[in-house]
Amino acid sequence: MQAALDSNRSSLGVLQPTSRTPAPGTVVPPVPAATATPTSAPPEPRPAGAGPETAAALIGADPEAVLRALGQPRLRRAEGTSEIWLYAGPDCHLDLVLYAEGDGAPRVAHAQARADGAVPRTETECLAGIARRAT
Repeated sequence: MQAALDSNRSSLGVLQPTSRTPAPGTVVPPVPAATATPTSAPPEPRPAGAGPETAAALIGADPEAVLRALGQPRLRRAEGTSEIWLYAGPDCHLDLVLYAEGDGAPRVAHAQARADGAVPRTETECLAGIARRAT
């Protein structure tokens, strides 16, 4: 372990300058003036029915909130004390696992969006497609 730490420190030492004074006769290029970086515009509000931006945003949601956001799942299956909900969108799927909390109310404990097919899709696009199918 110590050897790995020493090796890492040696690697980092190469990146850190040992002196700020250049050697005599060294040509130092001028430092470019700082350029202003444009600030990004605030994100546009998501339209109604667009669905959550990420599957992780569904963690902790109750069934009613999920149904409002995404509509009825394609498949609902009970497994012991949990319930599995499967959604299908254009070229992607969403898997949800709901468990009963201490008060007995089910909540989303696991959410995963996955691509299906050759069309590349972001998670946000996948969830938006599922939400659009619900409306």
